[in-house]
Amino acid sequence: MVDRAVVDVREAPLSGLTVAITADRKGAELQTALHRLGARVVWGPTMRAVPPEVDDLLTAETRALLEADPTWFAISTGSGLRAWLAAAHRVGLGESVEQLLGRTRTVARGSKSHGALRAIGVDPVFVSAKETMDDVCSWLAGQVRADDVLGAQVHGGEVIATLDALRSRVSEVMTVSPYRWVLPSDLAAAQQVVQAIADGGVDVLAQTSAPSARNLFTVADAMGLREQVLGALRADVCVASVGPVTARAFEEVAVAVDVMPQRPRTADLLRSIVHWATARPGDPGAAPAGTRGG
Repeated sequence: MVDRAVVDVREAPLSGLTVAITADRKGAELQTALHRLGARVVWGPTMRAVPPEVDDLLTAETRALLEADPTWFAISTGSGLRAWLAAAHRVGLGESVEQLLGRTRTVARGSKSHGALRAIGVDPVFVSAKETMDDVCSWLAGQVRADDVLGAQVHGGEVIATLDALRSRVSEVMTVSPYRWVLPSDLAAAQQVVQAIADGGVDVLAQTSAPSARNLFTVADAMGLREQVLGALRADVCVASVGPVTARAFEEVAVAVDVMPQRPRTADLLRSIVHWATARPGDPGAAPAGTRGG
């Protein structure tokens, strides 16, 4: 939940600005918070989650991991671990997964994944103070051996270059993705966001996940608007990313991120957008869409 006290720094600080968002699960909450701050919001989800409980691929990944019995296991998110365990219990594999995590050496991306592990009685051997998988993988690089098998719980569609780099250091890297992201069945709202960006009608793009960012470009490709969207993001739109994992999706297409909070939290992202808007010369409410502030 977005904490109003964290972001409501003055009355309508985003008045006159148009903010585009592509989040699915948190979209409504984010839209409400932005409206409260005075922004006009263009919202079009660019992804939807495949429910873990009906994901046959997740079950197959789970069985493969149990068979491989990894030496190390990296947990990316607390919600992902809980969803994975719930799905595993539905198919009779939950106890086996908990036993696996209890006997292997686990590492956690941050406080939430740490808490989820502790809830099942597992104490990780490392918790990243930076709360990034890159930091986790960098630490693992100095610990793993050539005959180790590394398991990792990640978001579907998440690209972790440092995890891929570990493949040359261990026998095998295996992943499980409790949340798998696909394009929405109805793309109308997402197409409206793409069109608004291409037409210069957006001041800020607030992005809360890497998969939704990548899918934004996929939708733009299908519409024949990729270059227009990239041009707008590189020149006129303030690109706001919730954290470094999401920012990487923009780096992949040579788009600079203008706003990113120190902590990857939605409330901190909103506060950073407010700071960007209020720190610009003049009245932010007077800036037309398509004009990036200083």
